[in-house]
Amino acid sequence: MKNIVSTILFSFVIVLSTFAQSYSLLDSKVGWEGKAAFNAYALSGSVELDRAEFGGSKEALTTAEIVMDMRTIESENARLIKHLKSKDFFEVKRYEQATFVMKSKLTLQEGKQEISGDLTIKGITHPISFPVELKAEGEKWLMAGVMAIDRTQYGITFNSPTYFEKLKDQAIADEFELSFSLTLGQSAQAMR
Repeated sequence: MKNIVSTILFSFVIVLSTFAQSYSLLDSKVGWEGKAAFNAYALSGSVELDRAEFGGSKEALTTAEIVMDMRTIESENARLIKHLKSKDFFEVKRYEQATFVMKSKLTLQEGKQEISGDLTIKGITHPISFPVELKAEGEKWLMAGVMAIDRTQYGITFNSPTYFEKLKDQAIADEFELSFSLTLGQSAQAMR
């Protein structure tokens, strides 16, 4: 009986390892854009990923963790970069990373899908959902999308019209956008 159970368990592990697949991040571009609350003024820049891990099968991504290195926030405006890294905004000396952990499944097929998960900024976590577009390119998958993030949920209230009503031209919109383009490739070996 013990041998039968061991054989069944071993067969189950072999079947799972055949279908389980890990994916490598081959390329990434992450940009941000913040806007004034009451006029068309906008500023933009980029941020680099520290790491990204993906898992699933050939049919779907079932796990994803994407970690941004907040110390790499860039913009053409050097003064702005310093301010974004300060306590008024992302406080990067204390919170070096921001993380997205996927909680939904992403089917590996071309077209638009909704993705959801938990976004952590400055040690504060909130659920978030946003659309992504997938495109196959040979053995690679290209994934692009835009997250609309309410910064006040993460304790970033500097010049927020929600918190400071009389700011007028000084007000900064509560919502900023994080756009991304990721290229994923299947890892050489299945996960074990």
